[in-house]
Amino acid sequence: MHEIRFHPIRLDGSRVQIAWTVEPETRLYQQTEFTLDYGDALDPQQLPLKLWWTVVLLSLHSHWNLLRPCRVILPFAPPAAEIEFWSRLLDYERAALETYRGTDEFARTVELVGDGLLLDQGELAPSVERYATAFSGGRDSLAQAALLCEVSSNPLLVNTQSEMPPNVSHSSAKRARVLSAITQRRQCETVVVKSDYRSIWNNIFSRRMGYHHSVNEMTDVYFYCANLFALSAARGIRTLGIGCEFEMQNTWKPHAGMCANFYFDANPTVLGALSALLSQWQTELASLLFPLSSFEIEKVLWRRYRDLADLQNSCFSIKTPDQIACSECRKDFKASLALMALDIDPAELEIDITKLFLNPPTYPPRASPTAFAAVAYAAQQIVPSHAREFFPARTWAQRLGISKPPAYRAFENIARHLANYNFEWVGQYHPQFVKYIPKRLRAPLDAIYREYATETDPTDRTAEIAMIDAGISWICAPLSQESIVQPRAEPV
Repeated sequence: MHEIRFHPIRLDGSRVQIAWTVEPETRLYQQTEFTLDYGDALDPQQLPLKLWWTVVLLSLHSHWNLLRPCRVILPFAPPAAEIEFWSRLLDYERAALETYRGTDEFARTVELVGDGLLLDQGELAPSVERYATAFSGGRDSLAQAALLCEVSSNPLLVNTQSEMPPNVSHSSAKRARVLSAITQRRQCETVVVKSDYRSIWNNIFSRRMGYHHSVNEMTDVYFYCANLFALSAARGIRTLGIGCEFEMQNTWKPHAGMCANFYFDANPTVLGALSALLSQWQTELASLLFPLSSFEIEKVLWRRYRDLADLQNSCFSIKTPDQIACSECRKDFKASLALMALDIDPAELEIDITKLFLNPPTYPPRASPTAFAAVAYAAQQIVPSHAREFFPARTWAQRLGISKPPAYRAFENIARHLANYNFEWVGQYHPQFVKYIPKRLRAPLDAIYREYATETDPTDRTAEIAMIDAGISWICAPLSQESIVQPRAEPV
């Protein structure tokens, strides 16, 4: 049994300092503390202490399933309804961890207790007519920022910089250029939050337990949402967006009448439940992109927002801060095939496809269930004669068309291999998921998406949506009712 005891939060100038102890010690953490630094964008004293504890719980709660059985002690008294809310969210996450590992340790063995006073939710800045989104410069966040700039006024883009060694993508020169360029090309506000949070854990701890998720895959989206929430609250912004495409939901297996979702921190179920939690501050959290696959998001980005598309900054495997794309990873491979399917040279993102296709990445069994789908679909849409132009000729025979560059021959082999897969849903618009977009944005975004949809999803997803809604209702039910009904312990 682990005991996790949190210390009081320290607010020091622009910094929020969070610390805790774990007994007995665990190899999950290299240190049990981290700091959030909001610079001159936010005085943490402006926000109620209960909000900061919500930021802490968002950031750290998903680790507790890795430390089971455990008892978590907070230095204040959370309402019983909120304790049950977090417990149910952990139940939901545990269902995904166990289901994809192929095990059945579903029993609730995380206890959350308070030791102190009840906190008041406090007052926030007056509400304003603005929207906010988490912003990294990657495909999803760039598309979501572009959409908000078109359909609203002066959105807030919150960028979190928290490096996870040995990665250097959060401190790259390209990331800095994106943050500068987006405000030059659009009317918007960018804010950077700096933290050491993503450096405190052993990222393969969960995989060594047999789970299919690395620690950051269990945590990152929650952490970005937490910082988005804090900055938005200080500015009176009540509608928040996180970039999550259709694939995030399309990775599930049934469990107790709900979806056990591989991406359990980024789908309509969990964002809908978190939105219910944040409603005590009149705040809504959702994604604008759920109706679109990653391929369709690339299409909208490069067709509608071409003047922003070159800012796309998706590669997190760069080796040095001045590198833009490693031209080795699955992210660059996926982006290259999508761009080639749209008749766009991947060199526009400084991806070297000669290097990439001569040594293409693999998709191990523990990869996301949909990681391969967008790759196969994009490859099937590529016109080979068009793609040939993207592979530079190195010899006179290649320039004359007598022979083909080796990388292009490698691409042809890959395309032939991928031709036999059927992932037609990748190229479809999924209007059933418009219901999970914030209400005031549904009509304008639906109209935009339909402009670029070549095919609409014909699948009847009524049962799937019912499971999503059942999950939302079950997780957040304690916030609105006194009776608590435990879920079934076994998957169905």
